[in-house]
Amino acid sequence: MRARVRVIREVAGGLALRTEDAFSVDRYASWTSCASMLLARGLTVPQAEVILRSKYMRWAANSSSAPYGRATSKDLARLLDQDPSGVRSLLEEESVPLAPLAPPTNVTFGAVYGNPWFQEGRIRWMFRKGQRVRFYDQLGTQIEVEQSNVAPAIAFATSRGWVQG
Repeated sequence: MRARVRVIREVAGGLALRTEDAFSVDRYASWTSCASMLLARGLTVPQAEVILRSKYMRWAANSSSAPYGRATSKDLARLLDQDPSGVRSLLEEESVPLAPLAPPTNVTFGAVYGNPWFQEGRIRWMFRKGQRVRFYDQLGTQIEVEQSNVAPAIAFATSRGWVQG
């Protein structure tokens, strides 16, 4: 896990340097954190670069309650979670291949059920075994408690503000 985080930080640092000429770079407290968050979500470097150079960065900064120059990667994550289809459209317009998000491979409980859920830069996967349902993050760590069935699991996720992609 630490090695993966270190690699993401290193790649994000290079990506942040390569995109430091982007329009909204001065609106953020840490451009590198934005790049790290995008890569941690499973985006490829070309996909993350398109987003860093896009109108989404300005929109996220505009919607932030932070003062000018202090927007964060959480502000960007919140906007991306609200508009996952818009992000897909942006990447398709820019002809950037859409790499599917891959669920964690180290989960031994059941199998992936449905699309991933998003909130504030975190990706959650629903796994189902029989009627029981659990949520796991990208690293395979269980999130919250096991649900008895799919319907309560969906109600649980939406009550937490998670958005299904």
